[in-house]
Amino acid sequence: MKLGTDTGFYGKLSLGEALERLAGLGWKGVQVAYGHIKSVIEGHEDWEERLREIGGKCDKLGITVWQVHCNKALGPGGEHVAANVKWLDYTKALGADCLITHANGDADYNTEEERQRCLGLNLNCLKEVASYAKELGLRVALENRPERPRGTRSWATCKRFGARMNEDILVDALKASGREYAKDMRANLGDDPELARSITVRKATLRRRRRGSGEVIVAPRQGGKTQDAGWRAHFRERGTDPHRMIIATKRVLANKAGDVFGLVVNHPGHQARPFMRPAFDSAGNRAIEAFRRRMIVNVDKATARMAAGKVRLRGKR
Repeated sequence: MKLGTDTGFYGKLSLGEALERLAGLGWKGVQVAYGHIKSVIEGHEDWEERLREIGGKCDKLGITVWQVHCNKALGPGGEHVAANVKWLDYTKALGADCLITHANGDADYNTEEERQRCLGLNLNCLKEVASYAKELGLRVALENRPERPRGTRSWATCKRFGARMNEDILVDALKASGREYAKDMRANLGDDPELARSITVRKATLRRRRRGSGEVIVAPRQGGKTQDAGWRAHFRERGTDPHRMIIATKRVLANKAGDVFGLVVNHPGHQARPFMRPAFDSAGNRAIEAFRRRMIVNVDKATARMAAGKVRLRGKR
């Protein structure tokens, strides 16, 4: 199995910049997003030359454009055929060999007659588009829309399952990646074992992320046996300026050795001794490789479970 990604992950960047970023992360195959193609061709009569330049850039970066994503759906009328034919021209100019398009119509039909009519309209349009694709030596594929998984009749349930599956697969891979950063952070804290023990790799709470998304935090944690260590981590990372410490309670400031400093202390500050940023720099390539390996394993496992019908979905029917 080969893994690729979509340039849409860097939708705010230009297509060229997105490809450079993905190449830097080690990706070898990509799908070019609709928005990126549109940004290259819109308002430019020389769109063909511009797309060929992007294709040449891909060759230099060692990236293969597997397919182009088009949001022009199939359907009745010549405008649907013309739109998809135009996007086949874009695909050819870019150097890709496959165009991804969409079937038209809702998956939840009211009657079998409606389903057959919609299917016929899609097939007639697809035949015309496929005929032109054959002349160009290209392929046309329809965006995946799987049958409802066994055990459910609700598309809402399927969506919830997809979000949960995506979250589980992604978070597990992110944790594998995060452990590489944590390893280097702890190594940078050889003189402070208590702070090193406070570093954890954990899934972000729903307050910090969207449901169905993946986010992992790699950082010292406050609370428990290492509460003090986690609290002072940012002072070590960034350092502090000289400052006055005024104790507002009746207690006085003291250290663990029993030295008492009083109610007002003029702290001299201290230099930063970063341990997080150096770990981010040193572990970057290892973290990316750990993420890639774990994603391959997780996707294979999830695919096998679904193919074997071992996934049970709960929800309204």
